[in-house]
Amino acid sequence: MIQRIGLVMVFLLFAQAGTAQVTTARLEGLVRDASGAIVPGVTVKATQAGTTIATEVISSDVGLYVFAKLTPGSYTITAELPGFKRAELKAIRLEVGDTATLHVNLEVGHPILKVTVPGWKKSPRWTRFRHRSAV
Repeated sequence: MIQRIGLVMVFLLFAQAGTAQVTTARLEGLVRDASGAIVPGVTVKATQAGTTIATEVISSDVGLYVFAKLTPGSYTITAELPGFKRAELKAIRLEVGDTATLHVNLEVGHPILKVTVPGWKKSPRWTRFRHRSAV
């Protein structure tokens, strides 16, 4: 009787482990420059399309970045490091259980500067000044 109970418990343990489902996707790759050299310390961001949900990782000493558990969907991947242009890859589609490899190539240069000032409005006291020269 005790053997049967033990056997049933072992069976249930393995049966439960076998029903575990994967519900995420994995994205990984290397970051390289135009010459093919690896680039460590790059901020790589995965932003899910249609949302503001973003995950950031930093490329390792060997240029590897890994997003281990992303929700399936479409993503925009960006990579940034001072001294390089910002790389952007759009419409990267990940399905449940995927392990996708996407290498990113950075070009030397300056990124485009974008400044956003939230809530800024012209003051009612705003005045346009004109320069008049006395000629």
